[in-house]
Amino acid sequence: MIRRILLENWKTHAKSELFFGEGTNVLVGRMGAGKTSVMDAICFALFGTFPSLNSRRISLDEVVMNRPNQMDFCRVEMDFDYAGKGYSVERTINFGKKPNEAKLFLDGKLVAGPNVSDVTKRVEDTIELDFELFSRAVYSEQNELDFFLRMSPAQRKTKFDELLDLEKYENARSSASTASNRLKVLARDKKRVLDNLAQEGTQSDLESLRKRLVEKAELEKKYFSEMHEKESELKAAEAALAELEKSEAAARRLSDELIRVMAGVEEMKKGVGLTKKRLGGKSAEELAKGVSDRESAAKNIDEIELPKLEAALKARFNESNALFRKTELCKSKISELRRKSERLGSLGAVCPTCFRELSDADRKPVIEANESESKRLEAEVEGLSAELEKSEGLKDGAEENARAAMKSLSLEKEAVRDLKALLAEALELEKREAGLKELEGKAAELGRLVSEQKFSAEELRAARKRFSDCGSALKVIEKGVESNRELMKTIEAAIEKAQASLEFAEGLKDEIASVERASRDFSVFVNALSSAQAELRQAMIESINEALADIWPRVYPYGDYVGARLEIVDGCYELKARHVSGAWTRIDGILSGGERSSAAICVRVAFSLVLTQNLGLIILDEPTHNLDSAAVGSLTTMLKTHLPQLVGQVFIITHDKEMENAASSSLYILDREKDSAEATRVVSREKN
Repeated sequence: MIRRILLENWKTHAKSELFFGEGTNVLVGRMGAGKTSVMDAICFALFGTFPSLNSRRISLDEVVMNRPNQMDFCRVEMDFDYAGKGYSVERTINFGKKPNEAKLFLDGKLVAGPNVSDVTKRVEDTIELDFELFSRAVYSEQNELDFFLRMSPAQRKTKFDELLDLEKYENARSSASTASNRLKVLARDKKRVLDNLAQEGTQSDLESLRKRLVEKAELEKKYFSEMHEKESELKAAEAALAELEKSEAAARRLSDELIRVMAGVEEMKKGVGLTKKRLGGKSAEELAKGVSDRESAAKNIDEIELPKLEAALKARFNESNALFRKTELCKSKISELRRKSERLGSLGAVCPTCFRELSDADRKPVIEANESESKRLEAEVEGLSAELEKSEGLKDGAEENARAAMKSLSLEKEAVRDLKALLAEALELEKREAGLKELEGKAAELGRLVSEQKFSAEELRAARKRFSDCGSALKVIEKGVESNRELMKTIEAAIEKAQASLEFAEGLKDEIASVERASRDFSVFVNALSSAQAELRQAMIESINEALADIWPRVYPYGDYVGARLEIVDGCYELKARHVSGAWTRIDGILSGGERSSAAICVRVAFSLVLTQNLGLIILDEPTHNLDSAAVGSLTTMLKTHLPQLVGQVFIITHDKEMENAASSSLYILDREKDSAEATRVVSREKN
């Protein structure tokens, strides 16, 4: 039983909380007020979907309230009791791509979640009901009250069998029948294989194969004897060939060494000739004396002449620098005297010693004295400049002498290096000539050894041919052995196969007997399933008809039809109503719209009682559609007084105010101003 439901941002419900009890709960309101949204929320809380969402007429994002503003989420929270235990389920839809969440609590303890499918599976296992059965037997969606009446009899049978779980028996019967037929075919195929094996004469083939195997074993012994003989011949040929190849290698080594030594002799002779040419006929003693003379000359320049020239150059540098500084000093004094005369010649001149103003008489002798001194200094500068020019000329000559001495020193040192190099080559020449003589002796000895070699290339070719012929003959024998062994393996495999065929034939006989027994057992099982299926279908139909017999007179308000039942006609299900005359008439072919609505309510209630008797819940959305006032009055009485005796909890969604009188538990009035896009208002009202 559902105790409470809370809707937050659910379609038109900003935040609505409703409480329900046993008996008939009625939700009344005009079109678009949000009545069906409450029932959709109940269905969603249990199964994570509801009819219009399951058929994709709307999406999850469209369930989230979007007026006057788009909300980020919506939430449903529902409390319900089942089998004496209290449950609470919460489901949240997040707008956009964020994952949705769900939680299931048992007596306040979390038992499933936050995974949505885990919660749905746990709820279905708990209430022993899935969405398909709930939406057809419990929740009569708006305009879907006559769902079963709109079907053809054949469609109705298929749908009823699905809801009654009878298709499981049909599937099992069909599978068992198929299995039985397959077993029969399998037994026939195995018999055909057994017949083929009997025609092959397996036992005689086995004896023939064993005889051939013995023959091939004798041939293998012959091959091994020939192979041992050829291996001995090959070994002897290989030893002889190894000796000849050893002699060939020794002769080749001597020839190669002789060629190498002769090449060395020629190279050394060439080197000795080039060295003698560079020496120009000079001996080592002559070259040594030349080195000594050149070294003495270089030493004289480096230690005696060059230091004297450098000292003279330094003196000339000092003399020129002294004359230059003296000349510059005289020029500086001349400039100072002229500045003093210029200052004395100006008005207001003062004495540099006592700082009194000088008169013209005082300034004149001083100016004249300064002029006299300047002339004397200019004459001295002229004399110093002449001396400086002469000194610079002497300095340039000293520098030239020093550079000439340095060049002579460099030439002497270079001559010493060249003479020393020639002296080294002269000394090395003696060693090379001694080495050349020794190498010529070695070449003569190698020539003698080469001439004494007794190697025969023809004998080597003959030995190689003998070795090759023996090897080829041995390979032919080995190939024969390998081929014979492969054939023996083939014969052995054929023997094993023949033996296996004999054993397989014996086993096949047992398998055929076993398959035939299993086929007979499946035939018995198929017959048993068919009987059980028919009995279950008949029992369920009888239960539905019992419920219809009790419900029909309480719902149908007229006296022309006094009962209703479900019949099986030519394997299809037909709903019929009994006329007062006693005749049974098909409901979906004869009755008017109002009569069909009454019949549809009866069928819905009957199916709910039979298929979901443990749940004790039924939801009817706009059940007064096509009913006149008399029928509405009769339905109201039935829903309030009689149906709660059969179903623990009833929910009615309606716009008909007359149906307010059907409430025996909760009564809610739902309203909403659609023009202003305001949220649904839920008002609980006292029952009449």
